[in-house]
Amino acid sequence: MAVSLPRQVAVAVRLARRADPRALTTVTVGEIARGVIQAVSLIAVNALLLELLAPGDITGRLRAALPSLALVAVLSVVGSACKSASTAATGVLEPKVQRAATERCLGLVAGVELEAIEGDAFHKLMDSAQWGAESARRMVAQDFYRPRPVPRRGRPARGRAHERSTRPPSSGSSTRSTGSPVRGSPRF
Repeated sequence: MAVSLPRQVAVAVRLARRADPRALTTVTVGEIARGVIQAVSLIAVNALLLELLAPGDITGRLRAALPSLALVAVLSVVGSACKSASTAATGVLEPKVQRAATERCLGLVAGVELEAIEGDAFHKLMDSAQWGAESARRMVAQDFYRPRPVPRRGRPARGRAHERSTRPPSSGSSTRSTGSPVRGSPRF
């Protein structure tokens, strides 16, 4: 995984750049500024604590700590503004990246020969590719560290899709109202 991470990040950045370069720039600048602000804030908090815990009169220590306290307060406000701008731009960028990834996948699928589409290997690739667009979206998202439920092979996902998949077909057919075959249903 560590070997493929730079390649995955590069693909996500290319998709984001193609989807919305302005939002990508906002996210990048906002996150870099936030990191710098947090570093400076840690140094300012350290200086504040040194001034507060120094020997001497409490009134003098509090007066000496006021500039550091003001700096920490200003840095907190600016850091929050950077986080807000980055989060807003991420909210705009995520669906666009997912759409770009889906369009890329569909463009590649459109070029596949009909004979290859009927093979099991192609269907396995398509099953794994359906997670690619969501993965690209999560790479751009700020909450990529939060685990997402991933259905295990052979088991249906929970929720409304699970309810639909556990119901037997109404008239013995394995097609939905659109006429497309239901994936995973038995073929009669």
